[in-house]
Amino acid sequence: MPPAVLERELSRTGPSAQNHCADEPLFEVVQGSKVELPAMSSYSNQITNLLLFALFQYADETKNGTALGGALFAIPSPSDPAKQRRPDVAYISKHRWPLDQRAPDTDPWPVVPNLAVEVLSPTDRVFNVSNKIVEYFEAGVELVWIVDPNQETVTIYTAPRQHKELTKADTLDGGTVVPGFSLPLAQLFR
Repeated sequence: MPPAVLERELSRTGPSAQNHCADEPLFEVVQGSKVELPAMSSYSNQITNLLLFALFQYADETKNGTALGGALFAIPSPSDPAKQRRPDVAYISKHRWPLDQRAPDTDPWPVVPNLAVEVLSPTDRVFNVSNKIVEYFEAGVELVWIVDPNQETVTIYTAPRQHKELTKADTLDGGTVVPGFSLPLAQLFR
């Protein structure tokens, strides 16, 4: 007997119904155009997954929010109100998106995360990362972490030009944005 197949309606209508297909490359939307994201290095991907796991575990234990990786978010800016960005890791507090409210089935997720994390890869350009930091804060992100796996550092931004850099010897914490979150960077950069 052949296995049962569950079929569902995949079509959507309206401008916000931009579904990401599994075979389509990851992208962001800037000035109305899809911008393909370059592939992440294996080590950067590993660091991303470790950090996502730590944030997910924190969110599950505290019930303060949710953590996810690679989701597309609406990140409006004054010059580009339809901008969509895909942080490597994001944290959304229960105050911005209630825990009992399911995430939408369409892209982008119409919420601005509290925390956006970019994990650098050899293909990343300083100019592009710097622009994203500014855009995140313009949209209402409260905290940005830039993780550099090769340098084994995390730069914590509380504003576009206010930051501090942590090394492998330090402990990353979530401050007032992700209260109680703590991760020794020696565990992240193994």
